[in-house]
Amino acid sequence: MKPRRAKPKSTSLALPVRRLAHGEGLSLPQYQSAGAAGADLLAAIGKDEPLMLEPGERALVPTGLALQIPPGYEAQVRPRSGLAWKHGITVLNSPGTIDSDYRGELRVLLINFGQRTVMIERGERIAQLVLAPVMRASLSEADRLNGSRRGAAGFGSTGRASAAAGGKPAAKSQVPRAPRKSRKTTRKLTAKTATRPAGQKAVRTAATTAAKKPLRSSKTSPVRAMAKSTQKTASKRSSGSKSATARAKSSRTRSVRAKAKTGR
Repeated sequence: MKPRRAKPKSTSLALPVRRLAHGEGLSLPQYQSAGAAGADLLAAIGKDEPLMLEPGERALVPTGLALQIPPGYEAQVRPRSGLAWKHGITVLNSPGTIDSDYRGELRVLLINFGQRTVMIERGERIAQLVLAPVMRASLSEADRLNGSRRGAAGFGSTGRASAAAGGKPAAKSQVPRAPRKSRKTTRKLTAKTATRPAGQKAVRTAATTAAKKPLRSSKTSPVRAMAKSTQKTASKRSSGSKSATARAKSSRTRSVRAKAKTGR
C-alpha cells in the first residue's frame, strides 16, 4: 500500500477588515498565487487625482482599510518587487510594522529612488501585506554576557565571498592593515604619503624614493658639488695670478742687480 500523504494544516487566519469611505469600490487585499506570502495593497487615492511621485520624493499613500490584527501577530508592509525593479519605487520604512492594537487606517510610505517621475493611480497595487507571529521578550539587565566564537565582530567581519565559492571568512585578526615602516623611513616620508592597503601595488613618489635611497653625504649634493668646483677654479686662478706677480718681481730684482754689478 502506498503511504498516505499528510494533508497540510490550514495556515489561514481570520483578519477582520473595515473599509473606509474613500476605499469604496476597491477590492480587499488578495493573494496573487497559491504560495504567495503577501496580499497586495491597493492605493485608495482620488480617481481623477493620480499621485505624481518625483525622483527622491516620498508620499504616504492611503489604502482605505483598517485592520483588527489578532493578539500575538503583527502585519508587515513590504515593497513589491515589480515596482522596485521597473521604477525604483519601494517602501521607505520596509518592513513597516502594524501593531495588533492599532485601529487606524493602513497607509503605505512610498519613496521614488528612480530617475523618472512615476504616476500612481487609484486601485494600483503598491505594497504587500504579510501577517507574522510576534514573540515579546522579557528584558533583564546583566553585568556580563556569555562568550561566543564570534564575539563583538560586527559590520563586514564575515567577509564577502561565501564558503561555497571558496572564500574564507575574515577573522578578527585578519583585517587588512597598512605595512609597517621603520622609524627612519617614516620620518623621511612627507605628510601627503598615505598608507596603502595590503596587496596593492606600491606607487613610488619622490618622497618614498628619497626615503628608500637616502643621500650618502652632503658632499654628494649637486648644488654643493658645483659650488665646490667653482671655489676650486677661483682658487686656482687666484694662485696663478699670485705666482705670475711673484715671477715678475723676481725678474725685476735680478735685472736691477745685474745693472748694479756692471756699473761697478
